Amino acid sequence: MPGFSSEMSDDEKRHQLACAVWHAMECHQVMEEFAEAKFVSHHLISSVFVRFLAEETGANFSAGLAVTLSELRGIVDELRKTQEKTTRGLSWRMDNHTENIKAVMKKAEVKYVPYAKND
Repeated sequence: MPGFSSEMSDDEKRHQLACAVWHAMECHQVMEEFAEAKFVSHHLISSVFVRFLAEETGANFSAGLAVTLSELRGIVDELRKTQEKTTRGLSWRMDNHTENIKAVMKKAEVKYVPYAKND
């Protein structure tokens, strides 16, 4: 459809008006198809809408998941540090306790035999 100009001849203006009415009628026919299909279930809309939802949901999910994974990594790292610190403390105490037992056994003249696991 050519652009409208006030300097058009009367025939060109009538042609412009006829084209505008024709396009409006075509739009109404397409709109009627959408309305009859209850709009949401129209095949043109539903496929585009489903694709849109999939993209948006996927993007939102992955963004949320990245934050959650970062938080979980931080929690796991803190727990690992705490566990390592606790293990070192327990190992030190057990080693210290073993040395104390050896000293007491020496005074009592009892032979120290290290614990052996059953194979």
